[in-house]
Amino acid sequence: YFVGSTIVPVAHMVHRLPGTYKTPVLSVSVRGVATNKPTTGPYRGAGGPESAYFMERTMDTIAAELGMDPVELRRRNLVPPEAMPYTSPTGLNYDTGDYPALLERLLELSGYQELRREQAEARAQGRLVGIGVATFVKAVGGGSVFLRSTARVEIEPEGHVNVYTEASPHGQGTETTFAQIAADALGVRPENVSVIHSDTSLLEYGHGTFASRAVIVAGSAVYEALQEGRRKMSLIAADLFG
Repeated sequence: YFVGSTIVPVAHMVHRLPGTYKTPVLSVSVRGVATNKPTTGPYRGAGGPESAYFMERTMDTIAAELGMDPVELRRRNLVPPEAMPYTSPTGLNYDTGDYPALLERLLELSGYQELRREQAEARAQGRLVGIGVATFVKAVGGGSVFLRSTARVEIEPEGHVNVYTEASPHGQGTETTFAQIAADALGVRPENVSVIHSDTSLLEYGHGTFASRAVIVAGSAVYEALQEGRRKMSLIAADLFG
């Protein structure tokens, strides 16, 4: 074992196990096994997929035993928006969310009732057709120490905008996202925005890109810097144009 080896099975998987559902009582037993047999590779969202798998399989098993549509079982057990902020039995605090509305939107977009009709027709013909439904809730930021970020914005005389961020885009698309944030905040085109990153000499401090923190945390820092730049431009414009 190494330092922090319990983070994934306990802090991530067990804490997230209740998911989106009202769960008044929860008992979890975890067994850790050390092995060098599996291959290794990039792993994202450690703990989240495991907790969602266990809870969603449980929901499907209950629905099957009750002869109930799996969606209806989920609908009846989602944490309602009026219960927010909500504290799960494992101690996680959910600040906000309208899970029932999200589920209904999912059913609408997927054409769920039509899928069920097609499924019934297929099974009548001897063909097996399955429909999978799952919900989950995801925390971002990686703890309070990682909820700090820094950014800098420079607006050049000809109108080009330079955004300096401590979050390094390497496949998530945050470079595009930050450019869009700047374009919306300042009323410019995204192509008139340069996002400058991955240089530790550009900003005072930063925590990097992990724990799903880039858009939420670093993006918020970029937004605040843009608002300050917009405020300063307004003062300059007021002085120039009266």
